[in-house]
Amino acid sequence: MKMLWFGRVFAVLGIFALWTPVMADDDDDDDSSTARIEEVLVYGQRVESTVSDTSIAITAMDQDFLEDMGVQGPNEMINFIPATTRTAWDIKIRGVGRNFRGLGGDPGVGTYYNGIYSPDFGIAATENALYDVARVEVLRGPQGTLYGRNSIGGVVNYVTNDPQHEEMSASVRMVFGQHGANEWAGWVTGPLTDPAKSHIGDIAYRLVFTDRNKDGAIPGVAGSQNLEDWNDRNYVLSLDWIMTDKLSIALRGNDRHSIRAGNFGNGGTGIASVGPCVGA
Repeated sequence: MKMLWFGRVFAVLGIFALWTPVMADDDDDDDSSTARIEEVLVYGQRVESTVSDTSIAITAMDQDFLEDMGVQGPNEMINFIPATTRTAWDIKIRGVGRNFRGLGGDPGVGTYYNGIYSPDFGIAATENALYDVARVEVLRGPQGTLYGRNSIGGVVNYVTNDPQHEEMSASVRMVFGQHGANEWAGWVTGPLTDPAKSHIGDIAYRLVFTDRNKDGAIPGVAGSQNLEDWNDRNYVLSLDWIMTDKLSIALRGNDRHSIRAGNFGNGGTGIASVGPCVGA
């Protein structure tokens, strides 16, 4: 009887031990249903998809990530992109980039702004200090099949926020720091026409402005302007016109004024560094 009694006790304990992990798995399923990994939509393959469904080497950074990490330009951005280095004007992915800057020196990494090719990475990477950018997509190369020339090293695609058709909204940001640094930025968006149920015929706008100023951290020599200072002002107006359920027209205008005291490492001029991004 004693042997039979102990056998029953062990059997009950064994069933309880097998039942406990099942209960834990049910709890894990409940937790996973409430805490899911946020998916980032990208346009790297010319069609909208999630990062996990994109069958290429891609790094995507959305607006929340850029703001949380304080990314305002390429110098901060490359810290979150694998196998990427920064040069004076461009970037190199897996060691492939622009060999020299000047006539005939095409970039090895293509730069796109809202899907439109930009011949100069330095201009696109610093516009609005990445303010009001929805996401940045970095595709490691070669990407010549989808993006053509100048993409053997890869592609960087900047995607801005679209105008909102539903209601008017706005935001303003002010930043102050040392060396006289001050930054003013804001955006306003909304419909220009009465929103229709189908949105066909609706026109919406988005106006973005940034004004960034900073005194030079390195005193100039012989009365020259201090180095590492800048005065950058940028205005952007975007319009979105939904003509039909399959056709829409997007217009975007940009006006930028930038004055920066340069040197050979940041905004300077030279025989091999003459280009449209030279500081004035």
